[in-house]
Amino acid sequence: MRTTLCAALLLAATCFAYTWAPYGPGEVSVNGWLFHQDPPLYSVLCTASGIQLDQGAGWVPYSYGGLPCEDACALDPQRFLVAMGDSTYSDGIYTFDLTTHQFQIAEWCIHPRFLEHCPELGAYYAGDDTGLKFSLNGLDWASVAALAGQRCFAIAQRGNHLVVAADTTVYCSDDGGASWNPAYPAVLRLRDLAFRQDGRLFGVSSSKWEGSGLWSSGNFGISWEHDFWSLMMSSVAIDLDSSVLCGWFNPGSGGVQDCGVAMWNPDSHELIQLNQGLADSLVNALGSNPLASHPSVLCGTPSGAHVLSGHLSQPHLVMFQVIPTAARLAWSPAGGPAFFDIYRDTLPYPEGTGTPWATVAGTVLTYDVTEGIGDAATDHYYVVRGRDDMQTSARSRPVGDADFAMDIPHR
Repeated sequence: MRTTLCAALLLAATCFAYTWAPYGPGEVSVNGWLFHQDPPLYSVLCTASGIQLDQGAGWVPYSYGGLPCEDACALDPQRFLVAMGDSTYSDGIYTFDLTTHQFQIAEWCIHPRFLEHCPELGAYYAGDDTGLKFSLNGLDWASVAALAGQRCFAIAQRGNHLVVAADTTVYCSDDGGASWNPAYPAVLRLRDLAFRQDGRLFGVSSSKWEGSGLWSSGNFGISWEHDFWSLMMSSVAIDLDSSVLCGWFNPGSGGVQDCGVAMWNPDSHELIQLNQGLADSLVNALGSNPLASHPSVLCGTPSGAHVLSGHLSQPHLVMFQVIPTAARLAWSPAGGPAFFDIYRDTLPYPEGTGTPWATVAGTVLTYDVTEGIGDAATDHYYVVRGRDDMQTSARSRPVGDADFAMDIPHR
């Protein structure tokens, strides 16, 4: 069922202490990136006119006839692959040599949009206007017959499971690409995909139809649920703390909602805007920042790349019984807030607003509950929010002490 978010929900908790910082050269349109963290160390930004390469001495632009670069992935210690093109006869998958700084065609294809190396499967995948391609070595490519004629926009892989967002629907493989099946619903125009750490898959649709917005799947893309409706969505990413970040390719001329970057809490159905300090609200790409050991997000825009940090993600709350008359709440750090506010209610889905039932320091990740535990006549439910002087996180999923069983209510 489609969920329409009202303005009040979209604008919840908009006063944040997070920061956006520029990354790489400014005033270049960034579509993607590659960070090679094994020797040789290098970083690549995919841009509207080629690539920007940093091999340790600063950023240097390289171009092949001005072709835009959509994606990149590592090939071997000497080369990496780039997907370049804008529907011209020069479109294709190219190698780039780290010593000679030369491009070399590996496969001609029309408007390639993504490259993905799946080491677990021993294969590379690429999507273009004619379908899905695969390679065992990154140089010799073949088409996947099941997706022939389908424009392919994104791919996500987890173990033997592969999911591809194609022109009119999503295709899934549970055997490492040997066979493919369409997802349900059959018409699902997703344009970006990202697996959360727990295996749930998220995708965004940018088409102007009733299915636009964020979708998610709990069975590796076989079936999907519509999380919320919104137009002009471009991207989805998961940070190191399992938070779901969404991006829009929308200038926001109608207001601050539905543009830039926002964090989605699937349990509380909150969408929290993260646009203060972001230089450009047109988002080409989002991704978790692999160079950071804390929750951090990369954002590619027409005005360059930007790094988000300091955002409070959703605490992950659990509850377990300590003794018959006491229980313990425990939660994740959620980005390091100054305080954690605990809310309690006799209703199964506390909103987590108003005066907290209890507050602890941000370094404290547990709270022992004794009041009301053991009272079979009254059930209590709890949510937790992180907070500092200027921001409040999305609320955690609710947990409850119903009938001493520590039941967790589900929507």
